[in-house]
Amino acid sequence: MSERVLDPRTGPEALANCAASIAVNAWFVLAAIGHWVFLAYILAVFFPPIAQNGLNGLKGMHLPSGFREGETLGNLLAKKL
Repeated sequence: MSERVLDPRTGPEALANCAASIAVNAWFVLAAIGHWVFLAYILAVFFPPIAQNGLNGLKGMHLPSGFREGETLGNLLAKKL
């Protein structure tokens, strides 16, 4: 047998391993970017009032559309009502 036939870097298994590796790396990068964007949002929205007035700076602040009792479909779709 030649070395090419016995080489584990060729064939369908190698292609599957490469595709899985690319998928895992892409998922990780996108998840990390999402976490950083969420952290930036939290710092931009909630940190300035806390820095200026302490925890009292958060009084009157609320999420635009949160959980509403009895509105199952709206809660599932995260729809602003």
